[in-house]
Amino acid sequence: DLYVRDGDTDDGTVPSNVQYMWNSPDIWTEDANGVAGNPHGHSLNYVCVRIWNKSDISSSGRDRLFLNWAKAGCDLRWDRNWTGFERFPCGINPVKGGVVGSPDGMLIPRIPPRGSVVVKIPWWTPMAEDYAGCTQFDADRWHFCLVARVHDGDLIVNENATDADMGHFTTLNDNVAWKNISILAAEQHTAVVSFSNPFKEPHTFQLQFTAHPNKAGETIVQHADVLITLDNELAEIWHQGGARIKGGKMLEHNRLLVTERDLTLSDLRLPVGHHYTVETSVHFRTRPSSGCNEFEFDIYEKDVRGVIGGEHFLAIKDPERNFRAEAHESQTVLAGDTVTLTAVPVEENVRYSWLTLGGDTLCVGGRYTTVPAATCRYVLEVRSLDDNYKDSDTVTVTVRQALITALTPNPADKRTTVAYRVAESVAGANLVVANAAGRVLYKAPLSAGTDSHTVDLQPMPAGHYTVRIESRGAVLDTKALVVH
Repeated sequence: DLYVRDGDTDDGTVPSNVQYMWNSPDIWTEDANGVAGNPHGHSLNYVCVRIWNKSDISSSGRDRLFLNWAKAGCDLRWDRNWTGFERFPCGINPVKGGVVGSPDGMLIPRIPPRGSVVVKIPWWTPMAEDYAGCTQFDADRWHFCLVARVHDGDLIVNENATDADMGHFTTLNDNVAWKNISILAAEQHTAVVSFSNPFKEPHTFQLQFTAHPNKAGETIVQHADVLITLDNELAEIWHQGGARIKGGKMLEHNRLLVTERDLTLSDLRLPVGHHYTVETSVHFRTRPSSGCNEFEFDIYEKDVRGVIGGEHFLAIKDPERNFRAEAHESQTVLAGDTVTLTAVPVEENVRYSWLTLGGDTLCVGGRYTTVPAATCRYVLEVRSLDDNYKDSDTVTVTVRQALITALTPNPADKRTTVAYRVAESVAGANLVVANAAGRVLYKAPLSAGTDSHTVDLQPMPAGHYTVRIESRGAVLDTKALVVH
């Protein structure tokens, strides 16, 4: 009665009914120093498997643990992706998977009643460069999946199959567990998974993204930009199907920004025998979170029959990353004026970008010069070139057809001089002075080519007034005036 959990709530009952069955909490990897994380190519790692005994008696001590690996993918089948016999149809045709440790398995120590034990198996991971010809992304960010099988005398359903559904293989066997995870932290903010048609005929698929609330009830989308990039061939297929997306925004032909907790790419009609990869990257914002800095999400492949497989992601935010984006103050300008926006320098290795509110890039650099046709808000984004952390600030440029630049003096008693500017496109501009009740006490046309006008205030009683420039009934600018 030995088992390995498919999820945190799994107690060994069959079926386990775990939704994301590729995220066993009982399988993980450690480096030679005992630090858990992503195993990197051509290095010594240890696969750790926790095995539970749900019996009231100790296990025999003669049971065996078998481990297999596969390149990270949403499209895996048992056992053809895991044994080393099937190869990728690309590059040097590297194997899709293989055995961890001995093909004869590893002896499991005696486990006490209702207890557990952790078995560690050394593993020299395959070389990342062997897979460089099978992805347009960084092959070192294409990690591994693991599946553990416990031979304790109980039947393993479909163990001898060559093309079994991984979800059924996992959930219908309490002595089988599956782990596909990529950890995104520090400089390792990207990961790659394979995505293909595992069946024997052309088929239509969906790519799904789901973000999970953390202990503070927050999701990754609230604290980071999550970008999903399809390789060029997969992007073409998606566009041929209509480029349908829900819960996200297309930034480029093959790059998408997740905007909601759930994202779906639909109508991916995939041929047989072709292989594609998808890159996911996380760009945390430096604004503080509520105190929980770990965020989880899944990317998975579906068809009309259900989920085929997926990859779990754990993204860890560094609370010490706290630089700020700051744009110099908002401005009010006359139509036709040239405006230069500037960023306050950040003492880090960063890139400054000026964007529209919709996220379109206007300029890269600390200064942006433009001639705005209308009032507009601009976004300054500051992104670290070391770990992709980012922050943003917003600045507004208000465009007016006329500007009252000064009232001299103000307060005044006998007269005040109004300095102003009027756009060339404005016709029939007038200078108006009105009292607090809105009654117009003074009105004069503004002559072309002038930039100031003196108003005689002696007929006006002491009080508060409004000075404004009007054209054809529209108020173009106003300023308050106090008369003693």
